[in-house]
Amino acid sequence: GTHDDLAIQAALEAGDRAAEAFSDRRAIEYYARAFARIEKPDDPRAAPTALRLARLFERTGELERAATWFEAAATGNTSLEGLLGVARIALLRGLPELAQAAARKAQAIPVVTRSPEHEVALQRLDARIAIQGGRFREASRALDNAGVQAEAFGLEHSAIATEVLLDQARAARQRGNLLEAIRFSKKAGRLAKQRGDGTLAAEASILTSQAFLRGGRLE
Repeated sequence: GTHDDLAIQAALEAGDRAAEAFSDRRAIEYYARAFARIEKPDDPRAAPTALRLARLFERTGELERAATWFEAAATGNTSLEGLLGVARIALLRGLPELAQAAARKAQAIPVVTRSPEHEVALQRLDARIAIQGGRFREASRALDNAGVQAEAFGLEHSAIATEVLLDQARAARQRGNLLEAIRFSKKAGRLAKQRGDGTLAAEASILTSQAFLRGGRLE
């Protein structure tokens, strides 16, 4: 390839290594360097690189920058991931109408192009929108559907299945059903530990502790 092609590939690979090592600033620097060398917006490397940047800015809590990059990623093969990200960030920023608009666009993408993970993610998104609107029963139904889909697709031991359980724990806690919240968060913790996922295991542990404390009980 050309000198630019080689430089882009090297920067992306270096960014991937840095991201895996949770060296987020360094990863962002490499990905931004790669994106700057991609001259045409319709270059097939542009949207996936934007998606990498969006996910990192989401991880570092820089929501406005994450939103900008998810919007840039909402094209081509990464369009669904980009739209899901736009909606997720909009909810975190307290912009439910923007989240709903992005969710509608995501749901309009042909089913044949959506993976099982995407189907579960769409159900989770519906639930989050319902939770923010105070519609907790609707949220619970969407999360139950997400859990059923995860099992049907053979994803019951995956990270997304764990995330569904954590969402179910949060929804149960907000409904005031603390025993159910504890049941979901403990199950999520067991799954996360089985996969060696320390981040989700820690999140599950925090949710379990919060539910016990809210109920005035300690294990």
